[in-house]
Amino acid sequence: MVCHPTEISKISNDMTISQVYFQHKPEPHPLRALVETMLSGIETLEAAHATYGVPYPSLDDPHRIPTPLDDDVHVIAATNLIVAASAQILATARKPIETLQNHALSMYMTTSLGFVIEANIADILKDAGQGRIGRVLRHLAAHHIFKEVSPNVFANNQISSLLAKAKSLEEIKAE
Repeated sequence: MVCHPTEISKISNDMTISQVYFQHKPEPHPLRALVETMLSGIETLEAAHATYGVPYPSLDDPHRIPTPLDDDVHVIAATNLIVAASAQILATARKPIETLQNHALSMYMTTSLGFVIEANIADILKDAGQGRIGRVLRHLAAHHIFKEVSPNVFANNQISSLLAKAKSLEEIKAE
C-alpha cells in the first residue's frame, strides 16, 4: 500500500509511515485470481470474434468451421490461458485425493476413446444422425466428447467429430 500525502493524516499515532507503507493489501483469494485470469482470456476471445464478425463456435455443433482466428497468436494465447486457469481451478477447488482419483481413472477415458474409434461410433452417428449406445458414450458425453441429446440418445459434437474416419455406414457394415 502506497501512502499518499492526503492519507498521512489518517495514520494512527501508533503507526509509523514505514509501517503503513509496508502494510500490504490482502492477496485475492486464489480461486478469484484464477477466475479473473479466465475472464481476461474470455474478453480477448470476445474482442477477437467481434472484430472478425465470427461467432464463437458451440461445442454442440457437430463440425467446426475453420476461421482466420484459428492461427491468431492472441487467440491461441488467450485460449491456453483459459484452459490452464480452468485446470488449476479444478485442482485447487477439489480435495487432493479427488484430483488423484480423477487422474487414476483416466485410463477409462483412453479405453472408451479406443472403443468408439474401433467401433466407428462417430462415423455411425454422422450418417445415422443420432444413435443409441450405452455407458461408454455416456462416460464420454460427461467429458464433453459426445452430446447426449436425450436419455440414451447421442450425437456428435465438435470433439467427437474428430474421431470420424470418413467412412459411410455402408462401408462400416461391410467390414
